[in-house]
Amino acid sequence: MTDPVDIAAFFATRRAPVAAVRVPHGHIHETYVVTCGTGPTNERIVLQRLNTAIFRDLDALVTNRERVTDHLQGHADARGRPSIVAESVATLSGSPLHIDDDGAAWRATRFVEGTHVLGPDATTDDLRAAACAFAELARDLDELPPPELAETIPHFHDFPRRRARLASAITADRMGRASAVADLIDLSNGLGDRLERELAAVHAADLPARVAHNDAKLDNVLVDSITHSVAGIVDLDTVMTGTVLNDFGELARTATTTSPEDETDVSKIELDRRRFGAIAEGYLAGAGSFLLEPERECLALAGPLMTLENAVRFLTDHLDGDVYYRADRPDHNAGRARAQLRLAELMLAQQPELRAAILASAPSS
Repeated sequence: MTDPVDIAAFFATRRAPVAAVRVPHGHIHETYVVTCGTGPTNERIVLQRLNTAIFRDLDALVTNRERVTDHLQGHADARGRPSIVAESVATLSGSPLHIDDDGAAWRATRFVEGTHVLGPDATTDDLRAAACAFAELARDLDELPPPELAETIPHFHDFPRRRARLASAITADRMGRASAVADLIDLSNGLGDRLERELAAVHAADLPARVAHNDAKLDNVLVDSITHSVAGIVDLDTVMTGTVLNDFGELARTATTTSPEDETDVSKIELDRRRFGAIAEGYLAGAGSFLLEPERECLALAGPLMTLENAVRFLTDHLDGDVYYRADRPDHNAGRARAQLRLAELMLAQQPELRAAILASAPSS
């Protein structure tokens, strides 16, 4: 593994890199905070080694980010406030990426000082602000001029395709793990069938295509450590065409329970409707008239959709041998799947209450 401090030296920082700390959260890229210089004049950058097994088209990744950040910067300038997207740091040669001797791709952004990532201890005010920020992001990106953004991960939120991929992994059973997780397979199939019926009943397939963040997890939000206002949204790699269900659903998945994504004791997983109400209020307030009535009618199913989709992906990766998500133990992705299946089960069981919360949060006309 190449030393990230050595890699950071290829980027245009004001001081020389001296130390790097690995950021533990995140399943895909390897991320480091690199300190450049010492004393009060030091600076920090966020350095990432990109997972090119997942993001194979680096040109698309770079072009999408440049178009999105330029567009959002224009909105920020018009409103007289800082951009919600961190500033990119080019290499010394002016390139957005550095390719090391092993062929690995690296990029860097300015570290946003005085901020922290939202986590399970986020307050309802934090959740409301985060949801509002994601809705405003989608609203601003709805005005992004053509052409359409590149699809950086094909079929990323294609739920039927994800289920078909799981079925193939079960049949192949490359690692001989299927029998040990038969209960998870059965639960996934049952919940998936139920969810697809409920989505069809509200015509979710007919929702308009939007430019979405597509990975609107709580830990992709930076908040100011003093004012607690949203200071940034990170991880723009999957900003591309989707629907509002993708972003609202991922918020619901990560914000409505305080249990970790890989909670081993599923009896501890609870759905906090007060937290759900906070993200519903924030998202609907931020979206305003941008959100259409058919989209609002589907929002209660967004949470179980994204939660179950993630469960299916975790379970597929477990059966395939943990080739997509980093796993700390042989049953880690199975444990993630079990926890997400339980949360999806709770969300489906409480649909009347979730729909009522959305209705109560809708802005008055």
